[in-house]
Amino acid sequence: MLSKGLAFEKRDPFSIVSAEKKDWLVTLHIKSIQKKSRCPCCRTYSKSVHSHYQRTLKDLPAFGNQVLLQVKVRRFYCRNKKCKRKIFTERFNEHFSPYSRISKRLEEKLLKLALLMGGNPGEKLCRTLHIERSSSSLIRLIHRQKLPPPEKVLYLGIDDWAKKKRHTYGTCLVDLERHKMVELLKDREAHSVENWLKKHPEVSVVSRDRFLNYNKGIRSGAPQAIQVGDRWHLLKNLGDSLQKLLERNRQHLKYIRRVKQSSGNNASNSNKEKRTTQNYSHRVWQMAQIKVLRSEGLGLKAIARRLQMARVTVRKYLLLHEPPPRGGCAIRVNIALFDQYLRQRTREVPGIEMLQLFKEIKARGYNGGRTVAFEHLHKYVDGRLDPKRSKSTCIFFLPSKIRMLLFKKTEDLSSKEHKLFKRLCTQCPQIEVAYSFARQFKIMMENKEGHCLKKWITEVIKSGVPELVSFARGLLSDFEATKNALTLPWSNGQVEGQINKLKTIKRQMYGRASFALLRKRLLLNTS
Repeated sequence: MLSKGLAFEKRDPFSIVSAEKKDWLVTLHIKSIQKKSRCPCCRTYSKSVHSHYQRTLKDLPAFGNQVLLQVKVRRFYCRNKKCKRKIFTERFNEHFSPYSRISKRLEEKLLKLALLMGGNPGEKLCRTLHIERSSSSLIRLIHRQKLPPPEKVLYLGIDDWAKKKRHTYGTCLVDLERHKMVELLKDREAHSVENWLKKHPEVSVVSRDRFLNYNKGIRSGAPQAIQVGDRWHLLKNLGDSLQKLLERNRQHLKYIRRVKQSSGNNASNSNKEKRTTQNYSHRVWQMAQIKVLRSEGLGLKAIARRLQMARVTVRKYLLLHEPPPRGGCAIRVNIALFDQYLRQRTREVPGIEMLQLFKEIKARGYNGGRTVAFEHLHKYVDGRLDPKRSKSTCIFFLPSKIRMLLFKKTEDLSSKEHKLFKRLCTQCPQIEVAYSFARQFKIMMENKEGHCLKKWITEVIKSGVPELVSFARGLLSDFEATKNALTLPWSNGQVEGQINKLKTIKRQMYGRASFALLRKRLLLNTS
């Protein structure tokens, strides 16, 4: 008889009779050594053996071999005359589930593997570990599991997640105290959040972003809860407002320079204007139409409806002199490095074609695409850019980069950044005002000075800077949550981490899995 310790503990009711190995399969023949068994219906013990039969179960692999258990199981008579079952099979609930064909320890490992890897990747890993299991079996194993009972949640974090970006969204609920996801909702409507909160009246603090539906749902479902706005989103929204301000001032400086140039050289600029008007882009035409309709007294909604544009775009175009560059492509590509070369080539060959210039800079290391290059090369070839005049660095700055400087301390700026910032403040006083307010807001956030928020909003509105005034009025509409964000330690940071985990699992399933499967994979404990 082989040692029992090879596969079981000493207290387990089994003994190993024999073992055999054939190719990559090890078969262990096992028999039960317990003298009596309990009826699963009436829970009465019985020693009367009726018969025997053999169960075949798969177990964890060992030494690179698959392991098969051949278990000799007994049937017993139930001696309780009132019991509806006369004959029953002895149970080994700690090791094998009834009717199962795999051991419990193998099932536990497969469940963890399925939760972490999913179906197809899990099947491939099973093959590597010498376990025969299909992807469908792994998915069915997840579906069979019951979700853990709900726990009390005192501090809750809420955020949305995209099932299909820009089309359908769901809601993720996270226990901020235990750092775990507690629920996944199919949508991000106010009534869904409200219904869940009504089932959890113990919630005392809810951290969220500035989404209006969550505000409504929390007010209706948990009026006793303190709402806390997310600090990252507040800084992000302030940064967006600063970028709009910088873009508007950049456009204004360019417009002033263009006016000065046109007044100094009317003849040459008239030809340039003629060439420009013949090649108006669709966005330039839209901007002209927006300003005409606005001068006629139409509101933002009416203009947006007539031109089939977003109200945000209409509002932005009203403040600018020309449409902003598309997508910020100049930040990602290195076409600015070839400025001197392009000026030289246009001086040498006045009628050079854009395709030829594109091929030349491509050979010299240009890393961008053709569309971005042609949009840039038009300035040289069409004569809109004087090849003898260098660019003015004080006007042509990137708003997306300057916005980051407005949050820095003055002593943290490099000499180059400080020089640029000082020049911008001299030319555009509103940028200096915006810098002062941005620094005050960040200091309030770092020092948890929520009591100063009301005063800050009042001063911003008095300043008259339209982008900052819009941001400040938005804070007034959600004042309590914003004040709590600048006072309390809770935030949505760890909720964003859970959303990142959700996205990873969702993409791992290639968009073909159901919501129920995704929910179970996230809510079941995989630790």
